[in-house]
Amino acid sequence: MIQLYGQFDGYYSHAQVSRGILQGLCENGVNDLVVHNLGTGGFAEAGDFSYQCARSVFADVSLYIGGYPPFSIAYMGAHRFRAALFICESEVVPREWGSIADKFDLLCFPSEWTRQAYIKAGAPAERSIVVHHGLHPVFEKRITHGDYMGQSLFVHVAGAASFLDRKGTPQLVEAFKRVFGASRAARLLLRCAATPQTERFLVDGLIDLHEPDNSWGALEPEKMRQLYMQADCVIQPSRAEAFGMVPMEARAMGLPVMLTDSSGHLEHFEGASDVCIPTGPSAPISVNGIPSGMAPTVKVEDIEDALRDWPKNTLCSKFDSTYYERWCWGNVTKELARALKDADA
Repeated sequence: MIQLYGQFDGYYSHAQVSRGILQGLCENGVNDLVVHNLGTGGFAEAGDFSYQCARSVFADVSLYIGGYPPFSIAYMGAHRFRAALFICESEVVPREWGSIADKFDLLCFPSEWTRQAYIKAGAPAERSIVVHHGLHPVFEKRITHGDYMGQSLFVHVAGAASFLDRKGTPQLVEAFKRVFGASRAARLLLRCAATPQTERFLVDGLIDLHEPDNSWGALEPEKMRQLYMQADCVIQPSRAEAFGMVPMEARAMGLPVMLTDSSGHLEHFEGASDVCIPTGPSAPISVNGIPSGMAPTVKVEDIEDALRDWPKNTLCSKFDSTYYERWCWGNVTKELARALKDADA
């Protein structure tokens, strides 16, 4: 039996990853599961799969799907074989995190960039693998865009309003004002919470916030798809991404993408179609859970250069349905499923 620990309530990334991994494991024949929901709900859903939540601390094998290692300690139990998936938004993580990770028999990370951060902190390289985040089924269906006429709409998903520098949001806002402030040839839609800081970004007719319901709440996949459908381009000049799902979702739908090609983005950067926003040397960054974060830097001027090339150097993704098939949860969890089945044999 395999005990699965995860967050299954709501639509923040932790919950969507937990549900996606559950779906992927089931599709790969890992069915002897008992699911413990770290949230408040009494069940876990993933695609066509639904599980009542329970906890068996003595299950032979466990998989903890979490964010940062300190939260996993309470769920180690007496399992013979322990696996975990951890993330980070910095290329440097605390040594304590590496020590906790060392207590697991199998470590999973969404990108090689994240894996290397933990290895530098003392996590065992020989017991670690990369398990990419996958695409939700709503992103399998592509959309068709015509020519770019009139005002183009750029969509940027900023995420946590407390750590806006991680997504390059302040730099993007400044670059956008420099490039399109006079002409109003394009508009920028920011998906982030309404706070005094983010409201200072707003410029009437140029930069707006996307607040369909609760600006602090995360959007379910279908509403994210609706947001992308408004866009002519998705732009993510991130300094630090554990993986970075937004560009992948946009590509799967056929949208052009501008993004940095470092940190987790490098794992899925598509040089033939993406517009690259270059990054510079690493520097301190404020991120969740890490007191002394470090990540590549991004300059306003480099984002300007990418924006000035719009739409000349920005082409719709030419990927067909094989892009979704390559990045769906069932495909990205194959190695993890094999490892768990072997451990539970």
